[in-house]
Amino acid sequence: MELTITAKLVDESNVALASTRVYVYAYTADAKLVSIASGLTGADGVATLVTSHAMVQDVQPRMMLRYYDKSASAYRYLTDQVQSYSATTADFGTLIVKSTAAMKVATTTFFAINAAMQDFSATNADSEKLALRGQVDTLNTSIIQLTRDKTSLESRITALSGEKTTLQNQVSTLTTTRNSLQTDVNALTAEKSTLQARLDTAGADLRRLQTLLDSAATEKEGMQTQIGTLETDVSAKATQIRSLSASLARVRSEKTTLTDQLNQALADKADALARLRAEADQALGEKAAEVARLNAQIEEHEKAAGAETNLRDLVLNTASQLETARAGVKQLGKNYRLGNISMKLKVAPGPTGAGFSFLKKDEVNEANAGALSEISIDFAADDDKQAGATQKFPAPRLLGYTETMARRKVAPFGLNLDVAYQVVPDGDEGEGMVGRVLRQIPDAGNGELDVGSTITVFIGKAVTAAEVK
Repeated sequence: MELTITAKLVDESNVALASTRVYVYAYTADAKLVSIASGLTGADGVATLVTSHAMVQDVQPRMMLRYYDKSASAYRYLTDQVQSYSATTADFGTLIVKSTAAMKVATTTFFAINAAMQDFSATNADSEKLALRGQVDTLNTSIIQLTRDKTSLESRITALSGEKTTLQNQVSTLTTTRNSLQTDVNALTAEKSTLQARLDTAGADLRRLQTLLDSAATEKEGMQTQIGTLETDVSAKATQIRSLSASLARVRSEKTTLTDQLNQALADKADALARLRAEADQALGEKAAEVARLNAQIEEHEKAAGAETNLRDLVLNTASQLETARAGVKQLGKNYRLGNISMKLKVAPGPTGAGFSFLKKDEVNEANAGALSEISIDFAADDDKQAGATQKFPAPRLLGYTETMARRKVAPFGLNLDVAYQVVPDGDEGEGMVGRVLRQIPDAGNGELDVGSTITVFIGKAVTAAEVK
């Protein structure tokens, strides 16, 4: 390892002392001086000396600086105080060489050795030697302490290496756990995609069933149109018959055979009309059965998707259906009547936190019994109701329904539906709001409604290009 030693010499007027030879000595353990470098100062008075002497390989020793005074042809002492040390440099700073033999290094004043003082007495030399030996002992003590510190640091490094190995093992374990969790996340993502595909398929089936239902309704309207046409034809035929009957009355004696033929024609037309009516009734019955089947399928899909309701809507819908059933039982005769009805239902809280939802068939066995609620509903028989009482009920919940579904829901209550449209935002903010009830007047659960009352709903509508312009 090389050590670069620097020093700058100036006179009392701060003028650089150029071409002045400078010597650097190092103190040995027994306080002896060993020359380790020498050289001349430059034009700026700076001496830069580089040495790789054995004395500077392990630690930087205590050093002394001297220079050669040409005017006196003598070596003069400068300083043994190094201003700054590093691993590879030692800087003595700026040294002022005074004519009085006093020199100042930075803020410290040093005195050079005059020619008359070069020869020390034996007593002074021994004193200095003893002082130097004391300094050497101090340095040896410091070296021993540094060796102990080194051993302690090596032990600490060994312990830290062990801790490093432990931390590396923990990092490896955490990495393995993270990879396992990532695998679970990927599996859940795949399962989510599968469920989304099944949900999309169910939605497509629902739309197909709705199309079939609309087609059935169109066919029903066509059949009703055909029946109207047949009734018009029958009315026209009846008019023709009356005209013919008047004509036959005038020519009865002459047209007996024609009258018999006309009567036979009327009988044939009546049979044809009865047959057409029977066929029409049969077709209407089949279409009604098809509509009922489609409604059942739609209800099944709604249940499969997790139907949600609240207690008031459930009670009102059930009460309306029971009223229809009671009316049907009354038509069977006075010996029959519908008695008290009791219902016990197991339900789960609704996904939105309001109302409740029915469990799917495959969820019943897996459901947590502690998370379910039991609802008991009793409906009294006709004999238990107060005669002549006018039924009042609150507005049913229609939010999120399509217009068709909303009309079906209010129909059992005998309510009317007034529809208005409200523009919804584009993009994700308005997703799922087009064609759905956004708000209603009165709100769900509010108001005292009678049969024939009107509920106003506002249905979401997409912005058209014309409206944007």
